[in-house]
Amino acid sequence: MILELNEDLKDELILIRRHLHQFPELSFKEIETSSYVCEVLNRYDIPYETFGTGVVATIHARSRVKR
Repeated sequence: MILELNEDLKDELILIRRHLHQFPELSFKEIETSSYVCEVLNRYDIPYETFGTGVVATIHARSRVKR
């Protein structure tokens, strides 16, 4: 099942994906990538933890979608 996204959110996700693919980094050396991900999470007030270059965030749904 594919959920329709708000066009603004869809556009934002496309820009994020393009940014990540534009600046590839080697495994376990993703310093700029993890910094960028943290910036995006901060923009949306999403809490996260970092472990080296790893970033862990938990995003909870606001409501359930009926199937």
